[in-house]
Amino acid sequence: MPTPIAHTLCGYACYRTAGPGSSRFDWKLALWVMVFANLADLDYLPGFFIGAPNAFHHGMTHSIVFALVAGLVGGFLFSRRTTADRITFIALFTAVYFSHIVLDFFTMDPTPPYGVQLLWPFSHDYFISPVSIFRDIHKGQTTDSFIAGLTDGYNFVTAMIEILILVPVIALIAYWKKRCSRIPTR
Repeated sequence: MPTPIAHTLCGYACYRTAGPGSSRFDWKLALWVMVFANLADLDYLPGFFIGAPNAFHHGMTHSIVFALVAGLVGGFLFSRRTTADRITFIALFTAVYFSHIVLDFFTMDPTPPYGVQLLWPFSHDYFISPVSIFRDIHKGQTTDSFIAGLTDGYNFVTAMIEILILVPVIALIAYWKKRCSRIPTR
């Protein structure tokens, strides 16, 4: 799985691509989008309570169904009461949540079960891409080793690689949006 940095940057990229058409930057919405981009990893919390943080990771919270539910929740929380507005926000929050699943799908996964439960509840199989774009992160199997492992050098390098991959994507999106805004409409 990528670091929360990658998930946050990818969520922000979704916001820049599909966010509401307002010319004014909405910090509150952007922050909530970045939170939603990391929500799938809340499945670590039950594992922390039993001393095994990875016990429930990559399960049902990493599925299309959860992405749709999160999109509906986000859409209804942030829409301005018009149907078109609500659809825009549902699409945005669904895309943001699903971006988390896509990143995890394209990340090296050295520990079983490999991949994500993409089709839960219709299938309990795990799916992973044969081609990895992102490196895995080192994380321990116990609560103490998990937290300590997050600060090791390998994970720092992994986060830097993620930044080197995703910041140019965000810059291209910003350039594209600016260029498109200059094109006159008919």
